[in-house]
Amino acid sequence: MADQGSISEPHGRRPEPLVARLYDPGSQSREELRAYGRELRSRTPRSSHGVWAAASGRPDPLQVLRQQDDARLPGLLPRRYGRLLASPFAFFRGTPAIMAADLARTPRNGVNVQACGDCHLMNFGVFSTRTREMVCDLVDFDQTQPAPWEWDVKRLATSFVIAAGETGLPANEAGDAAVAVVRHYRGTIAALSTEPSLRIQQGHLRVDDILTALAAGGKGTVKKRSQSHGKHTRGHPAGRAAQTSARTQVASLAGLVRDGGATLTIAHDPPLVGPTTEHRIDTARRLIDDYRRTLATDSQHLLAQYRFADAADLVTGEADVGLETVLVLLQGRGDPDPLFLQVKRATASVLAPYAGHTDYARHGRRLVTGQRLTQAVSDPLLGWSRSQDGDRYVRHLRDTEVPREPQPHAAWFAGWARLCGATLARAHARSVDPAVLSGYVGGSDRFDTAIAAFAVAYAAQNTRDFEVLEAAVRAGRVPAEPIV
Repeated sequence: MADQGSISEPHGRRPEPLVARLYDPGSQSREELRAYGRELRSRTPRSSHGVWAAASGRPDPLQVLRQQDDARLPGLLPRRYGRLLASPFAFFRGTPAIMAADLARTPRNGVNVQACGDCHLMNFGVFSTRTREMVCDLVDFDQTQPAPWEWDVKRLATSFVIAAGETGLPANEAGDAAVAVVRHYRGTIAALSTEPSLRIQQGHLRVDDILTALAAGGKGTVKKRSQSHGKHTRGHPAGRAAQTSARTQVASLAGLVRDGGATLTIAHDPPLVGPTTEHRIDTARRLIDDYRRTLATDSQHLLAQYRFADAADLVTGEADVGLETVLVLLQGRGDPDPLFLQVKRATASVLAPYAGHTDYARHGRRLVTGQRLTQAVSDPLLGWSRSQDGDRYVRHLRDTEVPREPQPHAAWFAGWARLCGATLARAHARSVDPAVLSGYVGGSDRFDTAIAAFAVAYAAQNTRDFEVLEAAVRAGRVPAEPIV
């Protein structure tokens, strides 16, 4: 296999397999796989991951964003750019395509996983399964596909640096947050490398681990930083990311159910939930019927007990604004017994030009298959559908039980780093033998500090890119609608 230690292959190449072809995990022992991981250090030293410098000929960040506009609803583009302007952290969350292009030119050791593709600290959540067990897991898979494992780790660590700095933590504590998330990733990979394969596939973080981490993040004895410490280079106040998130997320799905007599309706909550067109309602109705065939038999039986009640346009997270998304309300036999589904257009992953296009011809199926492979407890109502104007994927929309907005104290970041790092490690271990990754990252903190150094450097790059967008909006070259 060609050396993958430095830059990406040309666009449109065939995807690498989930596991590098230089070894066969089915016929080698765990120790042999661990040794193989150590051998990869000679090709891609762990310290090489600590360097970031914009390459000559780096694409203009605005050009990268504008290339995505064609797949979005034109009327929502000003709202999309308005959200990106809220803060550097909002910009980071909404621009995975920019970082994907940059990551393609960073070192990689040649091992691929089923990558999240948009791995940042707000794409993890703690929620209850249908058996009412608390789990922590990744919650966004629009960009998932086979890709280098390092890309997820670097994006996640960078998100901690940006968010920590924006909430007012000093630079050294922001760097510590990045070290912590990688340390927990590395530790979990090491622990999983001794586990039976079946246990890896079935396992997830224990309830005690989740509660301990969350308790650590909510210690009342930790003194919060003053507002004056929370300014990034453009002068936004501390906590701006959390405030922005609160204005761009539906507070409660239960509050959207309105009793319309025999049929429930959706109570609009502008600008997040609003009226849609009759065409999109009819399309959603047909897509729901089509998507049922992609579900397991028990889920099909559950869905058969509900009928279509209403639909509305839904505006989701920063990276998704402008992509056609419809909130569907189904009504069961109970009183009121609502069930919300999200029907969203599925487009190519931002990783595809650099990691290779997947074997799935349908983007909806790519997304659903990747999520089922990666998540510890996947959504039983997750499925896909297709129509003449493109693919969609459908998921059960539910309230996240633990808020994910960054809090302005180091303990919150320490607790969330523990959950995110461990959860990402478990997600990766479901598609590649963790012994290989464990052998590569090793038992020292060399990999941790390298990734943290990259994260700090890339956080500065993100701020520069953010300022490019600010300047374009001020000059009138990019229309932006302010968040109200």
